[in-house]
Amino acid sequence: MLDIAWWMCLVWLSSLLCYSALFKLADYSDTPNAVARYRLLPPSVARPTGYALPIVEAATVALLLTSATRLVGAIVSAALGAIFMLATVQVVVRRIDISCGCIGRAGRSRSGWISVARAAAITAASVFVAVEHGAQAMPSFVALLVVMVASLPAVYYVLVRRHLRRQRAPFLRVVMP
Repeated sequence: MLDIAWWMCLVWLSSLLCYSALFKLADYSDTPNAVARYRLLPPSVARPTGYALPIVEAATVALLLTSATRLVGAIVSAALGAIFMLATVQVVVRRIDISCGCIGRAGRSRSGWISVARAAAITAASVFVAVEHGAQAMPSFVALLVVMVASLPAVYYVLVRRHLRRQRAPFLRVVMP
């Protein structure tokens, strides 16, 4: 049964990242703007990150589809999912009203808790693919990966909370007790 779930996660991740990369590459000039709208990175970093993102997504698909590099692809995919999740959480908490940018300008969905859940699903599916693929080869490395990815939201929660407290945001007590 786990084999079927593993293959489904692998196919879903590969198709999702391929779809996302292709749409971003089709409108390549807007991708840096989509990253900048998150207001997470300084403009000098957001632009190159935006240009690199669809290339990294496409490369991750290639890594996932090749048996010899599948573990690396799953790790990169988990990292991307965690980064997407953390970036979206800070947008929701800071109440920045933007499109998620998941598939370039073609996507009209707003960044919200559904986007956070989608990114969490990407992260979880990636960790599952990594654990199942690498369980026999490198169990301690995979365990370390799982712990690192699982701890990212907690670390980011602390950082966002500290940032919002510095700004003395009145909604902080409602969003983050």
